[in-house]
Amino acid sequence: MSWTYYSEYKPRIKVTGGIRAQSRTGPFGSTWWGQRWIKVLESFGMGERLSRGKTYARQGQVLSIDFEAKGITSKVQGSEKKPYSVTIQLTQYDSKTWEKIIEATSRKVLFAAKLLTGNLPTDMENIFKNQKVGLFPLTDKDLKTSCSCPDWSNPCKHSAAVYCLLAEEFDRDPFVLFTLRGLSKEAFLKSLENKLGCTFTNTKSKTKKELTLPKKPYRPSLEGFWEHKPLDTPLPSPSPPSYERLGKFSFWRSEIPLHTFIKNALTSTLMGRE
Repeated sequence: MSWTYYSEYKPRIKVTGGIRAQSRTGPFGSTWWGQRWIKVLESFGMGERLSRGKTYARQGQVLSIDFEAKGITSKVQGSEKKPYSVTIQLTQYDSKTWEKIIEATSRKVLFAAKLLTGNLPTDMENIFKNQKVGLFPLTDKDLKTSCSCPDWSNPCKHSAAVYCLLAEEFDRDPFVLFTLRGLSKEAFLKSLENKLGCTFTNTKSKTKKELTLPKKPYRPSLEGFWEHKPLDTPLPSPSPPSYERLGKFSFWRSEIPLHTFIKNALTSTLMGRE
């Protein structure tokens, strides 16, 4: 026997001050990793649910998203007065797995440079795959989601709304993906520093001189910029250079030494220009 859950349709309660998606039309995610997140979820057969979640996300039905040590907790306003509680967790990796990932990343210095500028290298996903793990969910079992709503579907539209907003959060900071996998941005960069023997983080040190800006910024005046002003000290008259160090040259056949000939020629030329 199979059971089917029926519920009377209730319109969602509109709220103000919720987290409204930046994407008003079209796909979620402006970066390749944000779009990749959505495509991975769609590959798990969540297309219809994600479409309903996009509507919730664009209308600001998500009240809060909090990142905790074990995952994400969120409050989403549905059809009931009390907001629904949503939790999302990705499989987190142990320290040995992260050590191998960091070791592989340290061999590609360009990766570190891109990560520091907020860009996620496309090959970063392969570094995870080489360790038999995934940066993004590999299967739907790699993603644990729950919601306090009565909908038995997983994900429900409330969880799907949080999924969509996560794509935009990943756009802003790709290290959130690392955090969901069990390692914070600070810990990842610190370990990468130790591998490369350099400093990425902006830490204060007594031995380092900090740049101080003047209290009043310099503002040049354009008044009289193009006016001709005589020099305080006139330029000295050019004098012919000395060629005494040239010595004798075997190819010179004149009775006059070569350096004397060049000196006389330059002197007559300079005198003619005066």
